[in-house]
Amino acid sequence: AGSTLPTLGTPGEPGRITFTGPDRRFDTRESMADLTWDPARNELTWATGYPAETFGVWVNIAAIASESGFVSAYASGTTRPETSNLNNTVVAGLRVRSNLAPVPLGTGQGITFFETSPVELIGGVSAMFGATGHGLELVDPIRMFDSRSVGIELAADSITAVDVGAPLGSTGVLGSVAAILPGANGFLSVFPCGTDPITSTINVQAAEVASNAIVVALGTEGAVCLRPSVDMHAVLDVRGYFSPDGMLEYQPLTPTR
Repeated sequence: AGSTLPTLGTPGEPGRITFTGPDRRFDTRESMADLTWDPARNELTWATGYPAETFGVWVNIAAIASESGFVSAYASGTTRPETSNLNNTVVAGLRVRSNLAPVPLGTGQGITFFETSPVELIGGVSAMFGATGHGLELVDPIRMFDSRSVGIELAADSITAVDVGAPLGSTGVLGSVAAILPGANGFLSVFPCGTDPITSTINVQAAEVASNAIVVALGTEGAVCLRPSVDMHAVLDVRGYFSPDGMLEYQPLTPTR
């Protein structure tokens, strides 16, 4: 009671989605010409290389950390927001966490990542925003897949196709996926069936549960596929579908707490 709500910034231009992957676009464990590190500011800038008509991207950020901290992603050349996109709590050793975020592009079509602790970052892109493309239609959340319902884990490196119930004309799906109680550290990949990307959607520790949002194109027969790196249960929920006729568009705001 009595608290003051923050003032939101002016929305950017509305954008529609074009699916592009998922593709791994950068990995700080490798030397890459499109990455620039500023040690004085603890910031990594990624020159995305997307054309000028691209407003932003859906980027899945994975952080490999040996210390607890967080990562903030924002449009290059703008004021760094007091918000975070990914938080990582490390008790011992290395911990990998991932989170999907829509991030607008800034100066030089770049995205800047602020880090509060030493971390390696991996970025995978599943879609980009522009003046043309597909819009979103939301639906009531619905569970489309749960391996626990049959009591059989997904086997390591197996591929499971999931019919997401997409209406005729749909091109992609918005939802969430959970990786549940693996016997060892690993990851789960979600991708259009019929493709074979080298990406991960969720990173999960042994005997834990982790979840992440998904924005993924539909593949063969309108399905999306799941591939775990180790044996685990998985759950997939759907919250909306993308199509050329979808009405909802993306309008970026300055991240605000």
